Amino acid sequence: MQIYGPCGITESKIAFFPGIGEAMSGRMNEEEREATIRHEMWRVARGIQRAAIALRGELR
Repeated sequence: MQIYGPCGITESKIAFFPGIGEAMSGRMNEEEREATIRHEMWRVARGIQRAAIALRGELR
């Protein structure tokens, strides 16, 4: 699992989530772009959930 963070002072908050930023700027049709963004958002949510589980000491 990778957890991302900013690499210093950034103007854009999307730098926290590079996969989402890349999906938003990708050269795809609208349907593919939306599906890719949804997938990247799911990955971020899953990573946050897994980090919360680990911090609570419930990691299996």
